[in-house]
Amino acid sequence: MNTIWFLCGMVVFISAITFLVGIFMQFSEESKKLGLKMILYSVIAFVIGFGTCIATLT
Repeated sequence: MNTIWFLCGMVVFISAITFLVGIFMQFSEESKKLGLKMILYSVIAFVIGFGTCIATLT
């Protein structure tokens, strides 16, 4: 059970960092599309990680 919590926490933490990096990449002209993809993928990973954490509570 602790391993699942650790993995879920790591997914949420990494997706939050990726989201911030994607936002900073939006200010650069040559990497705007990549930044948008990173934001999208980090939101999806955050929802999956947070949903897994909530599902293990019940």
